[in-house]
Amino acid sequence: MKIIDLLPETNSIHQKWYGTSSDFSDHHRSHMIVLHKFKAVYFFIPKVACSSIKMELGRAMGLIAARKYTDDELHRVGYPTTQRWKLKKYRHYFKFTFVRNPWDRLVSCYSNKIKPTPEINNENFKDGVFREFDRYGVFRAGMTFENFAEAVCSIEDGDAQDHFRSQHTFLYDGDQPLIDFVGRFENLAGDFALVQKKIGLPGTMLEQRMSSNRKSYRDYYNPKTRQLVEKRFARDIDLFKYDF
Repeated sequence: MKIIDLLPETNSIHQKWYGTSSDFSDHHRSHMIVLHKFKAVYFFIPKVACSSIKMELGRAMGLIAARKYTDDELHRVGYPTTQRWKLKKYRHYFKFTFVRNPWDRLVSCYSNKIKPTPEINNENFKDGVFREFDRYGVFRAGMTFENFAEAVCSIEDGDAQDHFRSQHTFLYDGDQPLIDFVGRFENLAGDFALVQKKIGLPGTMLEQRMSSNRKSYRDYYNPKTRQLVEKRFARDIDLFKYDF
């Protein structure tokens, strides 16, 4: 089992993002899926293979059929969830998560959430930009990665949308780490196999949800943007031992 010694964190971000008076029915707001059958809780972080993992967990729990689901369909699956203040009910459950190199995660966010042209308008996009980014007023279809990185790095975690919020903020309650196991996106198959063995999950291969012909994430950066991301996501980089 991999245990990462997380450093203290203030409570302010969790007070902003997680209430304590009512249940969230949308698993995308709680970010914690409870696998009662397997005595486990999955803390998922956007842009860290969460769709692939949720697909596998949903099938194991009998919530998803064998066919391939779209991401929109996955978002509507009624996964059992919990809130941070209720985690003590599951103190004996195995709690796991997966993290990703912050430089790579940001490129994935850019590639997925910023369209080349503003003609794309649907349930998820407005004028070629992911709708949940619209409130910031700084994101545009076709914007360069440098401009995107500058925009993201100007937004603090307390106001950051989940797809570019620091990963460590999903994994704390005050100064206490909430998870037992931190797997890596870069070793997804191997680390997920460890989770499967630990909780007794059927040992099937994860389905690849998103494929991309994009270049290596390193090719998107110049010295300026590399340093911007290093500063903005310094806590993640330090905690999870990543480098460019």
